[in-house]
Amino acid sequence: MKQIIFFILLNFANTIAMSQTDKKVFLKEQGNHSLKNRNYDEAINYYLQSLAIDANYTDAIYNLGIAYAKKEDWDKSIYYFTKYIERDKNYKEAWYNRGFAYTNKGMFREALNDYKQALIIDPHFYKAKYNYEYISRKINKQ
Repeated sequence: MKQIIFFILLNFANTIAMSQTDKKVFLKEQGNHSLKNRNYDEAINYYLQSLAIDANYTDAIYNLGIAYAKKEDWDKSIYYFTKYIERDKNYKEAWYNRGFAYTNKGMFREALNDYKQALIIDPHFYKAKYNYEYISRKINKQ
């Protein structure tokens, strides 16, 4: 019985002693698990909790963009991808995903610019190249 109580207390002490960095990563990982299981609101909640610990935690910022995109909340998706891009301008997926959100809002010129930026980072980025060409044709028909 003493051993059980000891392990419970030890586990409790470890939980309390968890660093802020550990907490933000733990919450982000919980969010990733929820996102994978298509529990988008739950994922968003975890990512927001992670950002409450560290407002500049880029993993949580980027994943919020993804979660909101999965919910087709394009405005919030664009907001978080923009926040991410402000911190890391060299991640092609962020540019691509923001472009995709712009595309879904019918903001084709903005989308075109983001796909172009993704292609500057990686000229062989097939998804960005395809969408860039598609949107270019769409704009030229208007």
